Amino acid sequence: MDDAETLGSTRYRIEGRDWFDRAGQQALYLPGQAYEVETNHTNGLLFNLNPQRLVQTIGRESKGRIPLELAERWVQRPVPINLRDLRVIQQQRTLESGLETLASKCGAGLGHPYSALALGLETLAYQCSARMLLIALG
Repeated sequence: MDDAETLGSTRYRIEGRDWFDRAGQQALYLPGQAYEVETNHTNGLLFNLNPQRLVQTIGRESKGRIPLELAERWVQRPVPINLRDLRVIQQQRTLESGLETLASKCGAGLGHPYSALALGLETLAYQCSARMLLIALG
């Protein structure tokens, strides 16, 4: 058995094409399209990102090198992300650190002194997601 079989995988079917998410090896950016899913593992993290905000973040993170028109096309299609790429691992760790910090401040809702931390984590999720897409798409 290889690692994917041991850890599990998920198959997404979008517009007649299969996309595989192999646990520990690959993640997927999935645009807001209808899809069917078949999985043999259930752990993961899902962010519901606003596509237009992600486009703007890609523009900022690329320092203007990626035209917004190109970024708009990118966020409309699935993109596999290599979880073994050291640059992606760094983004993943950054997100995990932000989530751990927020989790340690349990009960932080709107109006709570830590609500700014939650909003900062939302911004971090967009930044890291944009960076992962930039890495995946070269």
